[in-house]
Amino acid sequence: MELDPSTLMGMDWATIIKLVASTAVITLVTQYLNQRTHKKVEKVVEMAEQIEEQVTNNHTTNLRDDFDRVEAKFDKLNENLEALTDVVLTLAAGEEPTRQQRRRVK
Repeated sequence: MELDPSTLMGMDWATIIKLVASTAVITLVTQYLNQRTHKKVEKVVEMAEQIEEQVTNNHTTNLRDDFDRVEAKFDKLNENLEALTDVVLTLAAGEEPTRQQRRRVK
């Protein structure tokens, strides 16, 4: 914003000093806000990069495959527990487990 020199000529020194001081304060506040905004934008960019890294699938298996393997292990464990329970119940009944029952226990 430019001021016409003739406008300044009609002002007293106190008004001119206030005008210059106000302009300086506005400039400093603007610079401060720009720096603050810049820092916040940098943080947002950094966080976005971190999030991108976290969701990038850069390994040989995916989560679904991992869950399928865990589920298969639980299925096998369940089968073994059922077989063992069958043998224990047979023994509790005073009987000898069959060969098939013993083979199922691994």
